[in-house]
Amino acid sequence: AAPVMRHRMGEIDLATIPYGEARRINGATVSFHPAGHVPGSAQIRVEVGGEVWVASGDYKTVADGLSEPFEPVRCHAFITECTFGLPVFRHPPIAGEIDKIFARLEAEPDHCLLVGAYALGKAQRVIAELRRAGVQIDDASDLLPDLAAQHRSYMRMLGIAMARGAAGPDGKRASATDWFDLMDTQAQAEIAWANLFAEYDFVIAPPAPIAAFEHDDTPVRDRKVTIDGKTRDFAEVFAWAGISTFPNLPSTVLPVGESGGLPSGVQVIGPRWSDLDCIATARAIGEILHR
Repeated sequence: AAPVMRHRMGEIDLATIPYGEARRINGATVSFHPAGHVPGSAQIRVEVGGEVWVASGDYKTVADGLSEPFEPVRCHAFITECTFGLPVFRHPPIAGEIDKIFARLEAEPDHCLLVGAYALGKAQRVIAELRRAGVQIDDASDLLPDLAAQHRSYMRMLGIAMARGAAGPDGKRASATDWFDLMDTQAQAEIAWANLFAEYDFVIAPPAPIAAFEHDDTPVRDRKVTIDGKTRDFAEVFAWAGISTFPNLPSTVLPVGESGGLPSGVQVIGPRWSDLDCIATARAIGEILHR
């Protein structure tokens, strides 16, 4: 869990405690124990004067091969999370659910099957189970172009288009040669993405590196935003928008939740001219997520 938090939040002051290691805090003996929910999830055992209480957030008693298995902890009182506490919830064995996926694919081989899952924990579990069943799943692809280089080219092209012949911060104006060079780079990006879509149906990506932000009248060149706990130039917000815009690809953004009361979403990117397919796929994902 700690590496994920540092990746999302930057260099934060974060201490980790091994499972089972006891710490004394204000007269109480405190220790963490596996909750089995996602990697790093824990129950908290607190002992004071011989009385033991255990508090847990989400937990899972079935081992999934990814998280440390749930550890029963003897206690006088257990504070439990109960999202699925009603008797109506009976989660079937995961193997049977994987079989349903294969049955659907066999029945409709020409259709793309979407499996919705939380990004942390659930998605990894589905991927692990599919791999155990013999499915080949890629965590990355060499077919993806150099996205950092693509972003730099996109921002340069965007700057030239918006400047309309005006000089840049360095006092220089873009020439026709500069523009044609960028068009060559753009064509190369289009070819690279076409090669990727020969292997994949869609690409799911963030639409922005931050959640929605409040209105700011600061000039764009001077504006700053906080990304993963660090102050960055506002231009970096365009990185995920440019991932589809620069190579002239259709993209549909759909809401998936919120962060700090502000909306957040994902974008569905498809091959060139697949605008309606992107819209249909985004709609299908939304129906799954927002049932």
